[in-house]
Amino acid sequence: MKCIIQGIIVVVLLLSSFDIGIGYIIRDEADGCDCKDIGTWSPGTLTCTLTGDVDDIIEIDADDITLDGNGYSATEIYVHENSGYIIENFVGALYISIVGLESHCDSGIIRGNVITGVEGSSIGLIDANNIEITDNTISHCTNNGISLSDGSNINITGNTMHDNKRGICCSGGSQYNNIIDNTIHDNNYCGIYCGDSQYNNIIGNIINDNPNGIYCEMNPHYNNIMSNVINNNSYGITVRFSRGNIISDNVIFNNSKGINLYKSYCNTINSNSISDNGYGIYMLGSNDDDGNNSIFCNNISYSGIYILNSKGNFFYHNNIVSSSIYENLKSGSNQWYMGTTGNHWGDYDETCESCVDSDDDGICDSPYDIPGGTSRDMYPMVCIDWRDEWMNANSDGGTKVTTVELQDAIHHWLEDKPIRCHVLSLADIQEVIAAWLLG
Repeated sequence: MKCIIQGIIVVVLLLSSFDIGIGYIIRDEADGCDCKDIGTWSPGTLTCTLTGDVDDIIEIDADDITLDGNGYSATEIYVHENSGYIIENFVGALYISIVGLESHCDSGIIRGNVITGVEGSSIGLIDANNIEITDNTISHCTNNGISLSDGSNINITGNTMHDNKRGICCSGGSQYNNIIDNTIHDNNYCGIYCGDSQYNNIIGNIINDNPNGIYCEMNPHYNNIMSNVINNNSYGITVRFSRGNIISDNVIFNNSKGINLYKSYCNTINSNSISDNGYGIYMLGSNDDDGNNSIFCNNISYSGIYILNSKGNFFYHNNIVSSSIYENLKSGSNQWYMGTTGNHWGDYDETCESCVDSDDDGICDSPYDIPGGTSRDMYPMVCIDWRDEWMNANSDGGTKVTTVELQDAIHHWLEDKPIRCHVLSLADIQEVIAAWLLG
């Protein structure tokens, strides 16, 4: 909501600027219109290259214009319903505003800028689409490094954002955007903020030393949060009032709370490495009244799991080692298994810990009681090892690999389909083939 309000204010300010006149206007005409007053114009490429700092607003007022800062600064760059532009190589306290109120802002590139010290947000996009924001360094802005409101198909890649209020703010119905391979650290509120947004991909970012690494609230849903490295934040990933998000394949460590779920439902949390956090998973008020959360195939170590007034959620096939568990429910329970598959508990996988596997099926004969509540893992696993599916004593062929098992293994390998939460490598499939040949 704060991002939306800020965007409205920006629009009002920008529209009011028409009353006093834009400082310099760049168009496809002789000398690039006002380009001659601030730089050099190349008519063949429609490029205006600055020859000094510009203490005023520059408006791009035609399609396919390139504005090359050439290492200089400007007060503001403004694009309204134009496309094909390139804004690059600016250095300094610059605000870039892209507005596509009639959904005509079809494409653009913002790249290679070093922006610092802006009062407010640095790059603000409203109703804009199909934009590449890449290889910029944005720091020390009092609000957001990059702010999206009601934008789509925007690729934010390879940027470095630090010491802003938020690194990236995605709100106001923004959807189908990609936030990939950025380095986001030391921002004052959060690294990435998602509010009222959906179908966004947050992948492969390095997010550290922010109070909140990734913060989703106010009905964001169906976002993919994958393959990020998130560490040294107070909150690694926070999801509030949100549904349908996928949080997978992240490395989350050294945070106060690794994944924090608050009154959220229908989210999938799987295949994350969660270690050395105060709480690996912290869940509050996330119930089955509106849909279940599924938490599976995560490696959780030296990180507590705390569940308060959250019921009807599924926890299964997780590898939980050296982590305290506490479940406090007013009513109901969560399910700590799926089918006949439970979790692996580091403190309950050996005979000396009362785990007896009399039929050698890899499952403890007695359930595992979840501390603090009435829930039980009915099928606690002795171990999690992909080899148990095809190569170990309790597989269909015993220690020999059958042809059917080999075919199944090859199928999993070709499609990157995990088995017992493990994706087979080339070396793994070679091991299965070797066992089949020797059988």
